[in-house]
Amino acid sequence: MAVAMGDVPQPSVTFDIALDASGPSLVMPFSPAVPDKFAERLNRRKKTYTTEQLEEKLKGAERRRKEQETARLDRIHERQQHCRTMASKMALLMDQDAKRHGAREPKTFPRCPADKLPQ
Repeated sequence: MAVAMGDVPQPSVTFDIALDASGPSLVMPFSPAVPDKFAERLNRRKKTYTTEQLEEKLKGAERRRKEQETARLDRIHERQQHCRTMASKMALLMDQDAKRHGAREPKTFPRCPADKLPQ
């Protein structure tokens, strides 16, 4: 026989809260003490900088940005060159294969200039 949840008697619990202003306070302080290992980090964040220091920081950030951008462009250029040489070598191999199989006119593919091929 199944009994519905509403039909089962549930024990009731009651409690009283007494608010007494004269008793001890159990309220936690708003900002507890910061551990020593974090106190230095907080103090460092609150440091004020002079205009010269701010300008130097900005110049350093700009220099780092330029270096990263230059390195990124160099990597892109290097990859492009590598892809071009691979495509040129592949086209040469395909032409040689076509000649070997008796094709009269080898297919021409875009190639890098011969002076730019790696040795």
